[in-house]
Amino acid sequence: MTRVFVFWMHLVAGVAAGMVVLMMSVTGVLLAYERQVLDWADDIHFKLVPRGERLSIDELLASAPDLAVDALILPRDPGMPVRLRAGRSDAAALDPYTGEVLAPRGETLDEFFRAVEHWHRWFDLGENRNVGRALTGAANLLFLFLIASGLYLWLPALLRSDLFRQRLWFTGARTPAARDFNWHHVYGFWMALPLIVIVSSGVVMSYGWANALVYQAFGDTPPTRRGPPGDRSAREQSAWPANIESSFRDAASAVQTKVGDDWRTVQVSRGANGLEFVFDQGNGRQPQLRHTVTVRPDHSIVGIESLRDATPGRQARMWLRFLHTGEALGAWGQALAALASAAAVLMVWTGLSLAYRRHVRFRRRRERIKRTERTEPSGIEEQGV
Repeated sequence: MTRVFVFWMHLVAGVAAGMVVLMMSVTGVLLAYERQVLDWADDIHFKLVPRGERLSIDELLASAPDLAVDALILPRDPGMPVRLRAGRSDAAALDPYTGEVLAPRGETLDEFFRAVEHWHRWFDLGENRNVGRALTGAANLLFLFLIASGLYLWLPALLRSDLFRQRLWFTGARTPAARDFNWHHVYGFWMALPLIVIVSSGVVMSYGWANALVYQAFGDTPPTRRGPPGDRSAREQSAWPANIESSFRDAASAVQTKVGDDWRTVQVSRGANGLEFVFDQGNGRQPQLRHTVTVRPDHSIVGIESLRDATPGRQARMWLRFLHTGEALGAWGQALAALASAAAVLMVWTGLSLAYRRHVRFRRRRERIKRTERTEPSGIEEQGV
């Protein structure tokens, strides 16, 4: 009886959330390698020929006095430009050897990925994005239930070797219905774990209560929400201090002593206690490979903070952010997340197909019963009355 109830709940939830989950899965596939595609486009557009010594950070800031700059991103690659950032967006790209503001790359790719991301998060509803967020958040919750209930319904097959083989791998089914049934179970089995991670992290990013639950699970107090990116504090609007280059060298020396000298980029910004230098040894999406050095105005170093220095709740939250895309685990994690998103597309499609066929069979059965009731003689007629 319990299995029947769970099955019908699984079916109803799948039909209710299917199209939204399908949209999020398709856009998830399209966004899977966004960073690599944009980096490839930057390599083509911005690739520079190294020539002599690069300008200091102070000289680079002075070369763009009219730009509101919150942070600089300095690449280790001598052939790539320095990025100036305002909020979450690039303000400009500078030639590190001349300080010249480089012509921006075309916006076509950025606009495409931005539109896909907006669809992924809130159906690209613009001013009505809260409605879209509510829909995608609810679909995320239902998708999590679908994965859990699907595994529950799968369990009896583990006790029978013949069913286990049928649902563990592709069987070459001869009919579309049998093929959809086989694919739905195979993809569901192999992709269950990565999908649980992806969907659970999506729920955490969708709901404040889920985000707070992550911190509370580790005994931490959830942080207060920040204001919108446009609301900058007074220190972010103040002038940059002098002799930033010297502070950068101090920070680089401290990082080299503690974790090595193999960083790829460093982000420079102003913090509450001084200049903050974030040295990234990974792909930009691996929190375990980021190290923050804070240097006071008197050039004394406050300390070097890495992921392991954060509270357990903060560590878990930082991991979840980039486990959602798989990038926290590097190239193989990103590939697994992309594969899981593609599998989710097929799972939703086959699930809706199976539900539709069940509905068609149900209607045909009802029609047969009605026809039988109309053609069968009544009891009185059989008695000849």
